[in-house]
Amino acid sequence: MSEFTIDSDKCDSCGVCSAECPAGIILIKEPGALPYKAKGGELMCINCGHCVAVCP
Repeated sequence: MSEFTIDSDKCDSCGVCSAECPAGIILIKEPGALPYKAKGGELMCINCGHCVAVCP
C-alpha cells in the first residue's frame, strides 16, 4: 500500500479514521476539522488499509 492521503473534497471530518487507526497516526485537532498524519506517520504506518476500509 502506498502513502495514504486525505482527500479534503471527500472527507466529512467524522473522525472514524483517527479513532480506528491501529498505529495512531491519523490525528484530528478538534471536532469537525480535517484529519492529518502525525509527524513521521509514513514511517509508523503498518499499511493495514483499515483507515480506507472504515472511511464512509
